[in-house]
Amino acid sequence: MGIKVSLSSVRRILQRHHCFDGARKPRVKKSNPKRPPAAAPGELVQTDTIHYVDPYSGKRLYYYTVIDLYTRMTHAVLATKLRPGLAAQAVLEARERWGFTISMVQSDNEPEYGRYFEQTLKKAGIPTRHSRLGRPNDNAHIERFNRTIQTECIGHYWRRNIPLSRQQAKLASYLDYYNNDRVHLGIQLRTPREMLQRF
Repeated sequence: MGIKVSLSSVRRILQRHHCFDGARKPRVKKSNPKRPPAAAPGELVQTDTIHYVDPYSGKRLYYYTVIDLYTRMTHAVLATKLRPGLAAQAVLEARERWGFTISMVQSDNEPEYGRYFEQTLKKAGIPTRHSRLGRPNDNAHIERFNRTIQTECIGHYWRRNIPLSRQQAKLASYLDYYNNDRVHLGIQLRTPREMLQRF
């Protein structure tokens, strides 16, 4: 026919005939539970993965990170593989180390946080939810922790000359410092351990 019509014209015509209300479809599964307020330890925990790739060898390292939004207690696991089981293991280890129950875990929509991750945590009695697509602020606390741990501990690039055992020891030492000695502006210059003891 040779007639060119802009997208805005099509939208305007559809709106005129009440065929289009202008609303976008929701981008998250309808079964996604509502985000709970973080008013107590374990009410909402966020998890994410830091990916490292050695540009020379192509080898990869992954840091599975976990943070409790109320206390700011953190946990991280270093691994050489990207697997849903390892992501779930990091959350379960965090629960054991922190000493309180986890009511809800929130993650992004990466493959390691898919069905196997959800089922593993469901068996442990922990429900999961996902952040909304295109909304990085939904996971702001874990993203900020990831930036902090990269700046203060592990760096932004994988140093392949450092043995894995040394990297794990350095990570464990940093997590001990972060949870017990490092004060946080977001929790009125308290440490995560002090926040946990206050509750």
